[in-house]
Amino acid sequence: MDNINSFNVKDALNILKNGGVVFTIIKNEPSFFKYENSLIFSFNNKSSFYISTDDFIELYVLNSFYLYEENNEETIDIARDNEYYSMNSIKK
Repeated sequence: MDNINSFNVKDALNILKNGGVVFTIIKNEPSFFKYENSLIFSFNNKSSFYISTDDFIELYVLNSFYLYEENNEETIDIARDNEYYSMNSIKK
């Protein structure tokens, strides 16, 4: 994470309000945040919940946040994947 820009909670909130997704590391696990319907949606492998923007600032004021950017090279195109496998099953 050293080469990645980190943000404080107020900058993270601005990113969220502009449609971005941010994450922070809590107990060696990433927790992700996005803005939905004037609330912050928090999710990780173990839980998910909504909190107000004021609670977000209060709870995470000491955390560093990072911008989450999906790596398009590694994502799977589900439609293309299904098409490939359906064509293979027809050939057999």
